[in-house]
Amino acid sequence: MFSHTHNNDLEESEHNITDYLLPKEHVPGSDLISKAVLTDTRIINIISKSLVNAPEDQYTAAPNGFLNKCACDVLYIPKAFDNEYPPIMMEVQKDVNEKYMCRAVKYSTLVYDKYEKYAVVLIVGVSSVTASINNILAPATSHPFSKEIPSLFWAKRCLLISSTTLSTIQSTEQLDPLAAIGLFLCSQKLSITHLAIGDQDTTMKLLYKIAVENVQQLLGEEKETTKGIKAICDNTYVQLKKIKSCIQNGNTEVFDKALLYIEDTSIYLNRQKRKFTTGRDTTPIPETPALKYLKNKDIGPKERNEAHFNELKEFVEQFRKGRSGRISWKQCLLKGYEDNIDAIKLYTTSESLRSQYNKHFK
Repeated sequence: MFSHTHNNDLEESEHNITDYLLPKEHVPGSDLISKAVLTDTRIINIISKSLVNAPEDQYTAAPNGFLNKCACDVLYIPKAFDNEYPPIMMEVQKDVNEKYMCRAVKYSTLVYDKYEKYAVVLIVGVSSVTASINNILAPATSHPFSKEIPSLFWAKRCLLISSTTLSTIQSTEQLDPLAAIGLFLCSQKLSITHLAIGDQDTTMKLLYKIAVENVQQLLGEEKETTKGIKAICDNTYVQLKKIKSCIQNGNTEVFDKALLYIEDTSIYLNRQKRKFTTGRDTTPIPETPALKYLKNKDIGPKERNEAHFNELKEFVEQFRKGRSGRISWKQCLLKGYEDNIDAIKLYTTSESLRSQYNKHFK
């Protein structure tokens, strides 16, 4: 089942697997771990071999969403569309009940609509299977550690693996690979050493290796993000202190310097935004917590814009008084900063101030 390279990889990382304890929020069977494991090429090969007897590298993980915006957990499709292999739909579900089965049937029929082939469906029931579902299950002779769910007109075949079906597994060093995958997801053990059976199984070691690598990647990204946010805050604080110092000195030369600091800070923040929110296969930095109390005092965008432009117009007209010819927008900007005018402080350059004023009042 595994190549010599795979076995070497496992041997090299085995001490990491046995020493590492997965975080509770990333227990096997959770969304992140389930998707990370089930979309790994090695696991796709194991599952497709077990379910449809496909050779290696015949299947790939496909987009799991449908036009109606619902989505199955994981979907495999053949790499070559003209071969005889069916789609394979994987579902990892906490509680398998009638309501869930309606969704599973819906997902499978959507797969049929899209690919014009009935899917082979594998459902892993992590926590419970209700009596109404248990009552319709039939033995699955090809996979004795699972049960068959009737699937006439909605799937080519549907298998269910749960803690109950897996209880028939004998304590042997090597498990059926598909049984190992089911045991990994259903046991929800944070370490391979916590398993009662299967801790020496080759497939199980691979599963925990994939889980550990994905969690370490995620935690590393979170650490980098946190470190980056701290650096951004620290650097911005230093810049703001420089700006404050320049403004407090109060002459034209230092105001020009303050504007340069503001421009530098703006460029820096935009650069950091691009660094942490684009070009990365990670979730962008989340927004700050939603407001519960402050928002009650807030004004709407329309009123806020009106107040801003009223203040801007009033200040510029006041600045014009006593001056003949064209005004100096640079001097106007500096005066606005000196007088602490909020509407003026939104602009970092005299050109942006001039452009916005002319746009709205000429």
